[in-house]
Amino acid sequence: MLGGFRMSELSVLFADEFDVVSKRFCEYKRLGFSYRTCEKDGSVVLEEIAKNPADVLVVDFFMKSIDALGVLERIRTMNPLYSPAVIVLSSVDSLAVRNEFYNKGAYFYLKKPVTTELLISKINEIKSVRENNKLKPNSQRYFEESEAIITQAIQQICMPAHVKGYNYVRHAIKLCVESPAYVNAITKQLYPAIAQSYAV
Repeated sequence: MLGGFRMSELSVLFADEFDVVSKRFCEYKRLGFSYRTCEKDGSVVLEEIAKNPADVLVVDFFMKSIDALGVLERIRTMNPLYSPAVIVLSSVDSLAVRNEFYNKGAYFYLKKPVTTELLISKINEIKSVRENNKLKPNSQRYFEESEAIITQAIQQICMPAHVKGYNYVRHAIKLCVESPAYVNAITKQLYPAIAQSYAV
């Protein structure tokens, strides 16, 4: 998995009850989506995805604590290996606002009211695009993109190559890129895997 996307079941987090939308969403689980909801609060959204990352976030423009723009900004600094597809629902019909969201990394900006059918079609688009972009582990492109992700992650934490432990950190990021399950099992799986690799 690259970019935080799991190629099996697609997980969706609704940052709101979304009334009919979320209540009817269970009808579409057969399409390969799993979903959960959380409070319409930007801080809660960030806490939720820190504990249990979702592939797709469906959020409202205006939320308590942190709005959708703030959530997008914080996601970019949370984990360089995690980049969910964010769908923003908004009552604001403005090209300038729409472009601002796209510049921040939103995948879709949908004008309310949003029907269940429209939302499902957009999530299906995300699933199709990412599955079509799936890279083969032994391909040159996969290697190049993996190296780019690792380098970006190292740069974001400002860790120079001469620092003791640099190779451990780089290897840890590589393992997470190749097997994202490590992200949620750092002490139980990631640390032992690094220790085994370096015989420490």
